[in-house]
Amino acid sequence: MRTPHALLLAVGLAASSLASAASSSLSLTADGDSRWYSYYSAVYAQIDKSWKGSQVADGFFGISSGATVGSGVDVFPNEGNFANIGTLTYANVSNVGLQTASITDLTLNFTQFIDGSAASELNVDYTTKLSNISGTATLYNGALADIDLTASITFTFNASGQTASYTGTFTITDGVFDLYVDSTAAVLGRNFRYVWDVEGSVAGLTTIPETPPVPEPETYAMLLAGLGLIGVRSLHGRRKA
Repeated sequence: MRTPHALLLAVGLAASSLASAASSSLSLTADGDSRWYSYYSAVYAQIDKSWKGSQVADGFFGISSGATVGSGVDVFPNEGNFANIGTLTYANVSNVGLQTASITDLTLNFTQFIDGSAASELNVDYTTKLSNISGTATLYNGALADIDLTASITFTFNASGQTASYTGTFTITDGVFDLYVDSTAAVLGRNFRYVWDVEGSVAGLTTIPETPPVPEPETYAMLLAGLGLIGVRSLHGRRKA
């Protein structure tokens, strides 16, 4: 028996709906003690650690001594405000109530927030790539409320015709993100070890309203007993009348 065209169309639309995805812009707020390290030069920069009294210039400071070094390069040009740093993609769900969706993709660009050109001896920008992405997004009425995510992250510099890649992890749990990369790459016969140690909160997550507490069985029993007592008194009053 042939399947009616209308039924085929309905099945096709349902499959298309199941395969569709939704996305949200991702913004982060980094903690003030977040750091970027260059072990090649033995220095680090920290978001809220002013360089010679200047809050604009973040570094550099000696890793061992903590003393100011160099000319105070602005490694974190936006301080801890990592607004619209990327896009989170997840399975499409209803925009009504509390929903959980599988995360399918994540894009990030850290260069504009931890400036590769100013910060590194390689003196070039770098690209950000994520892989092994897994986790779930919690949505309330279509808005992001929480993210539980793990991913591998790789920063790649293209310097002097050579590629230098640095790989670590990026996670989000309970509204808190953590970026940690500690890696060494060889460029022109020299080993450059860099560390990104940045954490903070995910900005703009919606708040899920608290669910009214479910009464304990004892509460129901007391309520029923009270209603019964009211009923008895009401009946007794009518009889007296």
